[in-house]
Amino acid sequence: MTVHSVLRALAIGCLLLLAGSCSRRSARDTSSSVAAAAPLPSFELGAVGREPAAAAVVDSRSPHPVGRKPVPVIVGGDPVPPRFALAAAPTPAHPRGTIVVVHHETVAVDGNLPRDTGDVSLVEVDLATASQVRSLPLGSRVELTGMGDGVRGPVVYLQSADELTVFWLDTALSVLARRSFPALGHEQVEPCAFGVVGDRAVLTDCGQGAITRTTRTWALDERGTMTKRSCPGASQMGSLEVQPWRGRVVVTGLGGGRGWYVCAFRADGSSGVTVGEYPFGEWPVVREGVLHFFADKGTDATPFRALGDDLRPSGPLIADPRRPEILAAEHLVGYASRLRATLVEGLIVLVAGHCCGEWGPNLYIFDPHADHE
Repeated sequence: MTVHSVLRALAIGCLLLLAGSCSRRSARDTSSSVAAAAPLPSFELGAVGREPAAAAVVDSRSPHPVGRKPVPVIVGGDPVPPRFALAAAPTPAHPRGTIVVVHHETVAVDGNLPRDTGDVSLVEVDLATASQVRSLPLGSRVELTGMGDGVRGPVVYLQSADELTVFWLDTALSVLARRSFPALGHEQVEPCAFGVVGDRAVLTDCGQGAITRTTRTWALDERGTMTKRSCPGASQMGSLEVQPWRGRVVVTGLGGGRGWYVCAFRADGSSGVTVGEYPFGEWPVVREGVLHFFADKGTDATPFRALGDDLRPSGPLIADPRRPEILAAEHLVGYASRLRATLVEGLIVLVAGHCCGEWGPNLYIFDPHADHE
């Protein structure tokens, strides 16, 4: 991933300061198809094996327990991309468990922003201390990456100019499966959102959306099957998100001429696409695993309302259903234009999406209940 790619992807923050949520206009089903299996991989891969302890590293920082002050996750002097996946469960050695992040190797260029070398590794991070546990080389000639939580462990993609390779790992970071998809190289597809539903990797393409006003989406499994769907609308300033919802893939942040769209389908290809359409000024979001819409009134009392299987509003208006620790964390200022918090083993993992020339750490860990900073 180049620095310019990082900055472009992180531009998502600006939009969320301006946009609201959603109120249903219409819902419909559209048809779709399943593509054939892709060939086995030819991607230039690093040495990820089943003996991850051999790649252990020592963090240069003292492993003090994190406190109330957010601690940035920095690898080799570089901020990691604004994403992470869960790794090991709590153990005596790592009482809060671990997460895994992607590290893009960089080199300094004449005092300018660092240049991405194309070498990528996975780095396991101890949640209790925000220190590095070990680093696993993953690939070279890499342009873009993404990751998410699968049923068995992290799911990671690497994209080069010619192909896209997906890794399925367990929580010990051993590779369970690896599959290459030559049709999804960066020359053909420009990913702008990635998610995992079950153990299927789901990727959206924003390269043609502004022209066609549709967004191509693929669900990929470890057998090499590609399930392709087309959703109406296009990403607005990088606003797309892919998340699991009721056993389906749900894509939000799709903008069109008349408002916002939500697109939902089954990742295994067993159904068509269900689309909900909503006017501008309202916003569809997933909160605590439930798809809601809300009209942003600029206050903390903004009401939410759940959406049913048909993407129509159902149930009463409610307050924001997220836990108080999450709400408090996402009101922090001074780090980035956009903050998103996840509660993991009592700690907050805070993702910061930068915008408009901002630069700095993308991932922080802190303990909202600690007795020290």
